[in-house]
Amino acid sequence: MCSSDLKGKVVPMEKAETIPQGLEQAGFKRLPKESPRRYRQGANSYGTWEKDGVRVSLSSNVLAAERGVVQKYMADDGEITLEALIVDPSQRGKGAAKSALDLVTKLADSQGRTLYLEPVQLEENAGLTRDQLVRLYSQYGFKSADRSGSVMVREPGAKPGIFALEKEIKPVDTNSAAFKRWF
Repeated sequence: MCSSDLKGKVVPMEKAETIPQGLEQAGFKRLPKESPRRYRQGANSYGTWEKDGVRVSLSSNVLAAERGVVQKYMADDGEITLEALIVDPSQRGKGAAKSALDLVTKLADSQGRTLYLEPVQLEENAGLTRDQLVRLYSQYGFKSADRSGSVMVREPGAKPGIFALEKEIKPVDTNSAAFKRWF
């Protein structure tokens, strides 16, 4: 199985045993712990890989929403959390996030891994809104893990969700003969 990296170069994924290995094979560089570009949330610093202005941050946590609050738990071997997908302002609108998501989800599929994420806007007044993030992630097979939608999960081999199909759904013509025949 192969995937294309952010520049369209074909990357053999069967050699990657982990998603970080696959990212590195695709040319992403792991940022050192002291790097200011590494993703941090409070006191936590997460493994972050960068290429062409795109940063992918991963952890071995599982997310779950309990009483409206997202909690983190230690993941099993086949689970990983996409903590952040950050695109530099100069690279936004060029498909960089979609290319990175395509790579990460194909790597997860090839390794039989379940992905978790929290669809939150990381920068105030910049980047995608929560609703836009939910639509984007749905295009890659992520689904809400609970009613609150605070956590999204993607099982290996998942297909696009309903949000990904919305543009193709035509409004119902309530004046049509077919509609009147049934309703």
